[in-house]
Amino acid sequence: MTSSDLPLAERLKRQSHRICTEILQSDVEWVDIAIQIERMRAMCEAEAPDKLELFEALYVARFTRLWQQWREPEERAARPPIAANPIIEGEWRETWG
Repeated sequence: MTSSDLPLAERLKRQSHRICTEILQSDVEWVDIAIQIERMRAMCEAEAPDKLELFEALYVARFTRLWQQWREPEERAARPPIAANPIIEGEWRETWG
């Protein structure tokens, strides 16, 4: 049995797990994730166009949320902290210090 013999829901589930794993456990860039999402979207649109809105609500929302929760904090941690700016640091000290 090839993957194309599987029901659409099973193929979407497998692809979804693969994308989630890549978001959580690899250094894949968002553009590569977006390409995979677009492939999933095209598969859904071709085989079940009436379910495209559900696809967006379930899968795209999940991938975006995972990216924001797991990847964006890493990107922020790599940036210099806000307190490195003397003006902001001074305002912080006046308010909280």
